[in-house]
Amino acid sequence: MTLYLAGAGLSKAMQRARSVPMMMDFTRVLTELVTNDVVLNTLVTMELGSIYENSCAECKKLAEQMKTDEPNVSAEERNRFAELVRSRRPESIETLFGRIESMEQPNIYAQGLPAYFRYAINQVFVGIGWDLETAVLEDFLRRRFNDQGDHVFVSFNYDLVLDKCVELASGGMWQPRNGYGFEFPFYVTGDPASEHPGDAVQERSSQELPLSVDRFRVIKPHGSLNWLVPQGRSGAPEPAEMLIPLTGGLKIRYWPSTQTFNSTQRPGEWPRDMKILIAPPSPQKSPKSEALLRAKAGESDSLAAAEEIFVLGYSFPKTDRDQLELVRTAIAKRNAPIRRATGVNFKAPKEYFDAIEALLKPREMRCFNDGFADFASKMP
Repeated sequence: MTLYLAGAGLSKAMQRARSVPMMMDFTRVLTELVTNDVVLNTLVTMELGSIYENSCAECKKLAEQMKTDEPNVSAEERNRFAELVRSRRPESIETLFGRIESMEQPNIYAQGLPAYFRYAINQVFVGIGWDLETAVLEDFLRRRFNDQGDHVFVSFNYDLVLDKCVELASGGMWQPRNGYGFEFPFYVTGDPASEHPGDAVQERSSQELPLSVDRFRVIKPHGSLNWLVPQGRSGAPEPAEMLIPLTGGLKIRYWPSTQTFNSTQRPGEWPRDMKILIAPPSPQKSPKSEALLRAKAGESDSLAAAEEIFVLGYSFPKTDRDQLELVRTAIAKRNAPIRRATGVNFKAPKEYFDAIEALLKPREMRCFNDGFADFASKMP
């Protein structure tokens, strides 16, 4: 079995005109999109939540003014606010979320940031869509899939870039119905017409959808922008309650989620307000969902069984303590070392590859440091 560990660096390698965000430049990418009200509200919430290392009096004043003046914020105000936010020293979004967790009494804005973040990151990728340079990744995967063994992908990204390329490269052998390691019971091909529950989009049973071939699987321990769960439900959502949005051709797609209420309706049931299931980018990513727990278990099993591992634009961040412990535990369970590990990044320091080798303990370690396109062109 071949295992692929994919991080934000892989999606970043395929960006065109629209920026793909990573941990360190997430805030900067948001400032490019301040014409979007959802994105602007997220940046304003971050400012009023006092989560940055360095305070900015003008930023705070502008944020308070724009919060009061919604929705009549001028282009000049938006652009000035974006300029001021960009002028700060870059901080990882994970660091910013960690700062909230360390606050004794976070204010209402800091408390609400996870919800704003979910909407904002979705708007970023809804805007990007499939406008990416994916041909190199698709070609690489098609060549890899000539090997009739199992191919398991662990994506730490919320976006659907890798998912889409697997869907295309596999020629339909990977299917969203059960290709994520669990089965979605229902799907939708439309979106709610309005915020009113009476305009809910009708859910359809996934029993009419094709099944994924067992040897292809995409695991997403941090959730995904196309995994939908009921809003406001008490307790952890179960896969039986989940929903996946598809195109009319039954292919994966992003969920616009631009409304405050996004209602769907199963046959014979009341409408449900749905939200996207992702784990916020904080140092403590403890899953509160059966789907995320299953993803972590699937990742652990795959690490313990893989013969070969490709690490594509993922850095095993030290701040993600849960993930590091999972990897160490899984590697310790192995009966034999990983035959070969391949690390792919762009101009990363030697310590990056040394850390991968020390963590995975493969018999053979290969390093490619000139970007994914260069690596893919050299692979048979």
